[in-house]
Amino acid sequence: MIRFIRALTALCFLLVPGGAGAYTDPIVCPPPFTELTPAANAARASDAAFLHLRDIGSDAGYLAADRSAFFAMGTRSAEALPPYILAEGQLRIVLFLGKGTPLPGGLAVGGPASDIVRIFGPVYPVSRSDIYENEPRSGMYTENTHTFRDGRMFRYYTLTYADRNGRSVQFLVDRDTKTIAAAACWDDSLFSRPDTAAADALTRWGLWRLLFPSPTGQGALAL
Repeated sequence: MIRFIRALTALCFLLVPGGAGAYTDPIVCPPPFTELTPAANAARASDAAFLHLRDIGSDAGYLAADRSAFFAMGTRSAEALPPYILAEGQLRIVLFLGKGTPLPGGLAVGGPASDIVRIFGPVYPVSRSDIYENEPRSGMYTENTHTFRDGRMFRYYTLTYADRNGRSVQFLVDRDTKTIAAAACWDDSLFSRPDTAAADALTRWGLWRLLFPSPTGQGALAL
């Protein structure tokens, strides 16, 4: 599974800063993914590492058997697609969820958030696009709170970096523990609100429960 996650991470362009430029070029995706192989077929060919979760609209969701990662991809076969509708097999977003799951830049879910800034560069408020859209090795951040139905609250930052080709990596940082709670990768302008892409995907696909499980049986009808 770890080998497959690393391959999937490479698929998500591994935005590892280095060299003379602000970012490295995208890394070529290793097997089992190729430009001609839909993501779902590749996942199914990888020791059943990913299981079909469900379809929502024009996207299909796949969750790792060990719940360490998730990806959504397009299902439409039509040639002329409206904005934000993906062709069959095209990745929309990949979420890294399980503690210890490898992330771009040699990071891991559960690791210290300070390593993000050390590796990728400083982050500035989302309103300061004059800085992070022009300064090499910089990104943006937002401050957020997710409230669960049982009243629990998760206070977090989103730290987002983009390469010169519009590819992005986003980290959700626990504001209380200053650790990486989850991360996401996506390609091109697939979201109207990229600053909330990871949180929106967690909500859309019902995945917050994997990051913060409720007590067993909570809310179940007792007869």
